Amino acid sequence: SRRLDRLVRDLLELARLDARQFTMHQQSIDLSQAAQRSLEGFRPSAQAADIDLVFSSAPSAAHVNVDPDRLAQVMANLIENALRYTTSRITLGVALEGGYATLSVIDNGPGIADEDLAHVFERLYVSRHQPKNTESGSGLGLAIVRELVEAMEGTVQVASTLGSGTTMTVSFPLLP
Repeated sequence: SRRLDRLVRDLLELARLDARQFTMHQQSIDLSQAAQRSLEGFRPSAQAADIDLVFSSAPSAAHVNVDPDRLAQVMANLIENALRYTTSRITLGVALEGGYATLSVIDNGPGIADEDLAHVFERLYVSRHQPKNTESGSGLGLAIVRELVEAMEGTVQVASTLGSGTTMTVSFPLLP
């Protein structure tokens, strides 16, 4: 029932994105504070699964111009994905790099096969290399992440090593 509800919400979100029937309410926010709040919302489910959630942040504020609700949706999709595949630890980090604030979600799950890396942000793409003990996703969450991040003038990247884990990194230009 939860999975079906999520699928319907994701399909509706993609339809709104396609039709450009969504509104961005971009404002200056501190990415570190937003990320920490988002991570705290997942602490109960992580504890129930015996997964450690770790937060690390740049020592100075990381002010970016984004829609806070859409950013929360992006972070939720990335953290939920990491929870689905990780075995013991997820690190959410915020850093400042060359005029950008980066948000990284790092897991120690099974990783993503090289042939899948180029496709993870495509709609309905589900790897054939899913671990047997995990419930596969719909193939919509990361497509939504990419479209929302790009609509907020950011970028999203994935790096992964099979057998070691995955890092999803979202970057937004820093505000002066």
